[in-house]
Amino acid sequence: MSDTIVTDLLSASGYRGSFAAPVPDSLLVNGVGVYNCSDTTDTCTTQTIPDVTVVPNKKYRFRIINHSSHGTYAMLAYSISRCLTYLIS
Repeated sequence: MSDTIVTDLLSASGYRGSFAAPVPDSLLVNGVGVYNCSDTTDTCTTQTIPDVTVVPNKKYRFRIINHSSHGTYAMLAYSISRCLTYLIS
């Protein structure tokens, strides 16, 4: 996929009609990503959005990866209802 993006960015029409780096269209949560497979001709399997039930007073680690190449799109907001969270970077 990255070869396609680079080749298209260097072409006269750009990648998806733009010369800018691609806008992020997926996010990984604990290794599971959600992507709209109708946007690609590559092999793609639609995943369900991760849903985790947490137990009070137990520790959990969520690995959240935003693969954005844009500084303006790199900001990520998330929430976990009624839970105290700490960021580990």
